[in-house]
Amino acid sequence: MLSAAKQVCFDVFVHLPFMYFPTFYAVKEFVQGTSWSPVDWVRDGCTKYYHNFSKDFRAMFQLWAPADVVLFSLPMWLRMPGRHVVSFGWTAYLSFLRGGAQNKVPRPPPPAPRPPVFSCRWRGSLVEGSFLESPLKETPRLQQVEDKKE
Repeated sequence: MLSAAKQVCFDVFVHLPFMYFPTFYAVKEFVQGTSWSPVDWVRDGCTKYYHNFSKDFRAMFQLWAPADVVLFSLPMWLRMPGRHVVSFGWTAYLSFLRGGAQNKVPRPPPPAPRPPVFSCRWRGSLVEGSFLESPLKETPRLQQVEDKKE
């Protein structure tokens, strides 16, 4: 009986609050977040975990403390199937409770992209500029053709 009490305490006070919930929120950010950086997933997930800790811990304790008492007193061959059934219900409940996309604190927009810049050599002279605003209004080739016509 003492062994079952130790297992329940470890699961409820260590495993679920400090391993399961941070992983849940980091994976949630990976799936629903807007960033491609794993650092952002962990940071945003841990921020949400921190803000929801009291509600999540209370709900987790209400379900898992009694469930663990029953599960850890079952014969070894029945623990895994029982845990899977309870975990399925818990994950469905938690996804219903916290699974939707939440309003995020708006991040500043990224800086506007610069227009592509080109640089090339044309008949010995360096021509530089932007594809959006070309520094050349008339090309020297057109000027040469007009000079020959005159």
